[in-house]
Amino acid sequence: MVRHIAFCCILFFISQQAFARQDSLDLASSARHGHVRVSLITCGMGYEEWQTFGHTTLRVIDSEKTGIHRDIVYNYGTFDGFDGNFELQFLTGTMTYFLDVVYFNNFIREYEQTGRGVIEQEILLTPGQKEHLISRLEENALLKNRSYRYDVFYNNCCTKVRDLIEETFGPGFAFGPAFPPNMQVSLRTAYCEYYKGRPWERTGLNIVIGSPADTIISNHSIMFIPDFLSKCAAEATFNGKKVFGNKITILEDHVNQPAVVDAPFLLTCFIALLTIAGLSLPRLRILGSVMSVLVPVISGVFGCLILFFWFFSNHACAKYNFNILWALPTNMLLPFIKFKWKRHYALAGMCLIFIPLLMSILKVQVIPLYELGPFLLALLCVYGNIYRRSKANVYPAINK
Repeated sequence: MVRHIAFCCILFFISQQAFARQDSLDLASSARHGHVRVSLITCGMGYEEWQTFGHTTLRVIDSEKTGIHRDIVYNYGTFDGFDGNFELQFLTGTMTYFLDVVYFNNFIREYEQTGRGVIEQEILLTPGQKEHLISRLEENALLKNRSYRYDVFYNNCCTKVRDLIEETFGPGFAFGPAFPPNMQVSLRTAYCEYYKGRPWERTGLNIVIGSPADTIISNHSIMFIPDFLSKCAAEATFNGKKVFGNKITILEDHVNQPAVVDAPFLLTCFIALLTIAGLSLPRLRILGSVMSVLVPVISGVFGCLILFFWFFSNHACAKYNFNILWALPTNMLLPFIKFKWKRHYALAGMCLIFIPLLMSILKVQVIPLYELGPFLLALLCVYGNIYRRSKANVYPAINK
């Protein structure tokens, strides 16, 4: 009996020591990080290509420090675009971005000069959560850890911050909704909203990006865009309690997105007009011959670009691109070679044009029909002319 009582006393003493040690750790953490304030910074859109979606960073203010060291920004959006390989790296999806630690005064100066808006939302962290978040940021800022492979949709400055916030809170944390209930949005729909003022880029992206961009994306996935991360953070909860403060405007947004002419649409309409006129009017026979070469070659060039992005780039959304059905790479050689089955090739080409149109209607892969429609009409006319002339060569007696 005495032995049992002694054993229970020992267990009670050990447990009290453990709780005391935990309390001391919590107090130490509070002492180290109670004076630290962490916030989510969301920056508005800019005029440059890499500023299309805006920007996201984390701001850390340490009230015990003085001077510029008191207020710093952890910026996952730094890249080296001055080594001559920026375009190649961007096209192949091998772009490398870095985490930079900069003083807030230096960071905000760029946005003051460009008129881009900046919004701040404090993250309501416990001292232990602050310690975890700051230690992870400091670890990622080390020279060996600061670089990462950039992907505009899946691994960018915004997703890095999103994932770090989720990791810091752990189980029980949930971002708020990005969309109203029952609303479904695809990746293509989301990014096209931000390319309204960039018709050339929007049309080009919609051609080289394949069917994966038309799948319905989750609330989590849409937070590759800073605005959506900020919106979801405003309603985020941890064990049922809100964990982000109200939005505070640091800088008002003065970036005006001017109304632009849809130049790709005008160009494709011009191509269609020249093609139809050249193939229909005997007086414009030379124009018809020129367009019979130009239109297939253009479609063939697009086909080669589609194949390049599909097989030789790291862009996941460029796979399974059914635009290849109208943009046949072999069209680059079509005007310059004669072969026995040219008539059948033209007939097959006409049929293949309608498959992407049907897929676009069914939302399997949406194509930029407004800009691309006139060009597809011109290509259809060229195919029809090749079929007609090839058939006349096969059956000359019928046409006498």
